[in-house]
Amino acid sequence: MLHDWSDEDWVRILKNCRDVMSMDPRLLIAEQMLEPDPKRGRPTTYLIDVQMMAMFGNARGRTPEEFDKLLHASGFNALRLIPTSSVVSIIEAAPA
Repeated sequence: MLHDWSDEDWVRILKNCRDVMSMDPRLLIAEQMLEPDPKRGRPTTYLIDVQMMAMFGNARGRTPEEFDKLLHASGFNALRLIPTSSVVSIIEAAPA
């Protein structure tokens, strides 16, 4: 549920995870991805994003590029983005 948190909290949470991980771990993050171009994205994805911002303040959906930036700031490298049959995708990451 990382989408419930601000960027700063997101980085703090993942840095804590990184600090306790073993030498060759993989981090899997299941989140809904925002399409950077709203013309190509699902309208419901943006509605959920607005609802999260209204309910949690700093919470919001993120684009794959934003996830990548936050992962790097947390000491991880994104390895791949795995689409699923649902609205949720899986990001596989490893320590940088």
